[in-house]
Amino acid sequence: MTVATLFQGITSAQTLPVPSETATPGGNLPSGCQAFNPSFGAGSPNALPNPTFQVILTDQSQGVTCSCTVQPLGSNDGIHWSGAGAAVTLASGPSPQTGSSSITSQFLYFAAYVQAITGTKPQAKCLVNA
Repeated sequence: MTVATLFQGITSAQTLPVPSETATPGGNLPSGCQAFNPSFGAGSPNALPNPTFQVILTDQSQGVTCSCTVQPLGSNDGIHWSGAGAAVTLASGPSPQTGSSSITSQFLYFAAYVQAITGTKPQAKCLVNA
C-alpha cells in the first residue's frame, strides 16, 4: 500500500476548472492539488480498488472550531475527473479533526479538492492510501 499527499495547506474552497483537452495527466485540477497514479512505474497501468481518502483539518488559532468538505476524485486518463464516492465532511468541531472515506470504484488516477472550509485560519490536508 502506498500513501500519497493529494494536497496540504489549502485554506479556502476550490472549484474544478473547465477541462482542457490539451492538459497532461494530472492536469485540470485546482491550484495546490495534485493527482496520484498508484501504478506509476509498475509497467502497464492497473486500476486499484478501494482506496481510502484521509482528510486532516487544523486551525492555527487556539480554541477555534473549524469544518470542511473534501470531494475525492477519480480519473482513468488523469485529465477528465469525476466524483469518486461520498465527500468527506468534517463537521464543526475543535482542531485538529480527521475523517476518511473509502471508495469501491476503480480508477487509474486519484485526486481531491476542498469544496468548503471554515475557521479562523483553517488548513486542510488530504492523503490517499492505495
